[in-house]
Amino acid sequence: MLLHSATVELDGTGVMLSALTDTGKTSTVLRLLSEHDGRFLSDDMTVVDATGNALCFPKPLTISAHTLHAVRSDDLTPHEWRRLQRQSRLHSKEGRSFAFTLARHNLPIMSVNAITQILVPPPKYAVDRLVACRLSSAVKVTELFVIERGTPRLSDLGHDETVDRLLVNTEDAYGFPPFRYFAPAITVDGLDHARLRSRERDVLSGFLSGVRTRVLASDRFGWADEIPRLLDADRPTINGRPAPLADGHPWPHWMPEAPENEPSLPVRSGALPPHPALRTDSGASHESDAGGRTP
Repeated sequence: MLLHSATVELDGTGVMLSALTDTGKTSTVLRLLSEHDGRFLSDDMTVVDATGNALCFPKPLTISAHTLHAVRSDDLTPHEWRRLQRQSRLHSKEGRSFAFTLARHNLPIMSVNAITQILVPPPKYAVDRLVACRLSSAVKVTELFVIERGTPRLSDLGHDETVDRLLVNTEDAYGFPPFRYFAPAITVDGLDHARLRSRERDVLSGFLSGVRTRVLASDRFGWADEIPRLLDADRPTINGRPAPLADGHPWPHWMPEAPENEPSLPVRSGALPPHPALRTDSGASHESDAGGRTP
């Protein structure tokens, strides 16, 4: 199925992010790629199968206003930067909210939308034009983070609830009219909308059977800082340092080396280690979802 999600590979671990539209998923992905040497598979949509595999979906990234702070590219010309700033404001949460308001009236919203995109095209770029990164075509996903804005917290999410949440997030991505009106009339290979939805649920349920799911909430857009730390905390240690991965890959490059004989701190499963709040690298709050890396 085509799942509304982002997927990256961090030091051999397949990591998927799910969130409602305009939460901060794209900027989190860009920071994980640029700051933690991740491999990119998808930003908005991922093809998944019932055995836990995620496949790259070749879709360019749409850069909204609050995502600009996470872009680290010397490849964009000054003209492109100026154009991107204008485009990202129109094709952002505020712009879509205005379009949803128009859609509630008896207006030719599809024509309005088409003309708007002709006059001001959406700011879409291939990921490797925005940040220096490597690409991956497929990965076995073992970690899923449902990211939310709100009071900092980390909690495990059960299988059935995860299936429901991911289906809701996927439907949210298709919420702009007229999709929700014509979707119930679609038939594919003799399967109506209800049976197609049931088939998708079965595929997603199988995909998640071997995936650990956690809800990670932050009020400071700190997901790109916390996710690598949480993955590190779950890895076995040798003399206080993360053990090499099965393929012999050393511990992540962003971790400082620990003294040879320094014991590792215990970490409670399903909970953040002692930490005052999810924070950005600088410890300061920022209004952008790029965390403490704003230029």
